[in-house]
Amino acid sequence: MAEIAVGAGAVIAAEQVVSTTVEAGIVGYMVTKPTLPLKATFTKFADAKDDGTTRSLARANHSLTVVGNKAYIFGGTTDAGDATNDIHIVTLGEEVQPESDYHLVPALPNEDGGPVPVARDAHAACSYEKRVAIYGGFCQGEAIDESCCIWTFDTEKLTWAKLQAANADSTPGPRAFSKMFAHDDFIFLYGGTDSSSSPLKDLWRFDINAETWTRLPDAPCAATNAAVANGVLYLISSKEHLSSELHHFDLSAQATDLTWQTLVFPTNPMAPGPQGRNHAGLLPIMTGYGRNYLVYFLGQKQEDDSDTKKGEQEKPTQWSDMWSLQLPSSAPTTSTTSTIKEALKPANIKDKIRSVVGAETHEYSWAEMELKVPDDLGTTEGKLHPGPRSWFGNDVMSDGKSIVFWGGWQDGESERVGDGWMIRFEVA
Repeated sequence: MAEIAVGAGAVIAAEQVVSTTVEAGIVGYMVTKPTLPLKATFTKFADAKDDGTTRSLARANHSLTVVGNKAYIFGGTTDAGDATNDIHIVTLGEEVQPESDYHLVPALPNEDGGPVPVARDAHAACSYEKRVAIYGGFCQGEAIDESCCIWTFDTEKLTWAKLQAANADSTPGPRAFSKMFAHDDFIFLYGGTDSSSSPLKDLWRFDINAETWTRLPDAPCAATNAAVANGVLYLISSKEHLSSELHHFDLSAQATDLTWQTLVFPTNPMAPGPQGRNHAGLLPIMTGYGRNYLVYFLGQKQEDDSDTKKGEQEKPTQWSDMWSLQLPSSAPTTSTTSTIKEALKPANIKDKIRSVVGAETHEYSWAEMELKVPDDLGTTEGKLHPGPRSWFGNDVMSDGKSIVFWGGWQDGESERVGDGWMIRFEVA
């Protein structure tokens, strides 16, 4: 279905003038390609049963970090207690198979006799260069105090090292449930809860080269859902049933422009938008041609969402839906690239043309994902969707167009789950 609104004739004419000077494939995109909704294909690629030990991959409150074609699973809690400090490595091939390569790597120091991180859950994690970085978390129910160090796992040497802050007077302090992201030569740490379980909304920047922390402006709220896309930090919060808020902060901004911006979006039957949730998945993806999205999926219903009246059947406590938020399109680049479309970013050209003629670009618009049935049902064992859950580990695949998540708590289940899912996206 062509995405044509007000001024359709003008939009098509203008788009054709620009696009026909490039290549035929971009013409089709510029004129007919819709931006919303997206289709999502779920594929279960692994299912680890609980083995009754702390090494079990049936776990929650862990991290999953993608580096190259591998997923690195660390920490969390199992039904037997706190998970070990081992790293579980799952290889994600071009065509994911149920028998994907798997390795268990014990915690080894980068230098003989050096330190390694203790077992933990509810920690922050991200990838930078070819490393997995982690910060904070709980150990046996207590917030870990490690003098604000960042642990890094070298995915080539399979060893741990410690990044210790040089400025002990200004640091984030112990915390759990925070979010961490790498951008340029910095690692950013946002929010979480402190040692007394009070919510935090502070934002910190760690200079990898200087090994120093700098506090940036606090966010407008303490949110459990955060993501970075194209150097912008996005948070989603919800105070009521009928609307939610999207907060964004440019991580590359100069000191004079360090400000938060907030957009309010509806979440009611009259307008599309996701209901408020905690500990959900929020990840950036792209579908090509410079088109960018945030994917917001699953998660725990907020307390007022799951309240029940006396005599009513108990409502589900977690969400099973998935939403996409269209972000600003990427601007054309001048760097060397393999194809014309990668350099031109025709989505950006298309949006500018549509703005000029008064047509809708759908920037910052929500749409619920459409579930697409896989071509090969054999790998799913008859299950097309993971079901409602929260507290899982998740990350973006290296192609930027698909995501992977593992485990968590599943609605209606008293035990943790240990399945791995990949989700591929395409324009509907």
